[in-house]
Order: sequence, then C-alpha cells, then structure tokens
Amino acid sequence: MKKFFVLIIAFIATGLVSKAQCEGATKWTCTKMKVVDASGNTVHEKEENVIVEVGSKNIEVTPEDQQDHMTGAVSDYKCQWPEPGKNGKTIVKGEVTDAGGKLRHATITIEGINGKITITLEAPEETTKIVLDVKSYEAVK
Repeated sequence: MKKFFVLIIAFIATGLVSKAQCEGATKWTCTKMKVVDASGNTVHEKEENVIVEVGSKNIEVTPEDQQDHMTGAVSDYKCQWPEPGKNGKTIVKGEVTDAGGKLRHATITIEGINGKITITLEAPEETTKIVLDVKSYEAVK
C-alpha cells in the first residue's frame, strides 16, 4: 500500500512538472547554431548564444548580435513533455517579424530526446532552417 501511494505521488509530480513546462513562457538558452538546407545538409555552423522565448501567445528569438532579432504572435501551440527536460516536444506556429520588418510564417519545434534538446526554426519563405542546441531553460515569470 505504501508503494502504491509513492507511485501515485510520483505520477502526480511528473504531471505537474510537465504541465508547468507547457504553461506560461519558457526561456531557452542555446549555444550552437546550424543552418541546414532542404536536403538536411549543414550549410553553416557556429557557436552563438541565442535566446528563444516561447509561450502560448508570443515568440521571441534573440541572437547574440541582436541584429537578427525576431518577434511575433503564436497562432498554434502544442506542448507535450511526458518527461520534462528529457523527452518531449513543443510545436509553435506563428508569424514572426525580423528587425528589418520581414514577415515569416514560422514553425518552431522544441524537442527533447534522451535529455538532448534542440530547437528547429523553419518558414516556407526560407530555403534553409535553423537548428539550435539548447544549453539550459527556465520558466519566465
């Protein structure tokens, strides 16, 4: 009986943490950026700090140079992290505008597989996509 209660508490705790990761905004700190072509080949790769802040209403992508800053509104938000910080996926769709005023219909996929989290940014207006390696993340209050 004691093991049963411990198991129930563990499931409830996992569910609450998963829910917390999906509700509100999360700030993802990335340290490596790859530009990938339509065939999946890496076109360009560099170490660069990029902050991606995603919530159910807004998207903000801030590279280290801040020149390519993008921001926008979310039109579709799907989030499922059965193992928060380890395995899960968030897919965010929305319109983002860069600092130069160019509009893109972006899809941002945040995916964790065995503790390795990556963020993929893609838009039909672009021939390449950006893949970011996540170093850390935190809830935005």
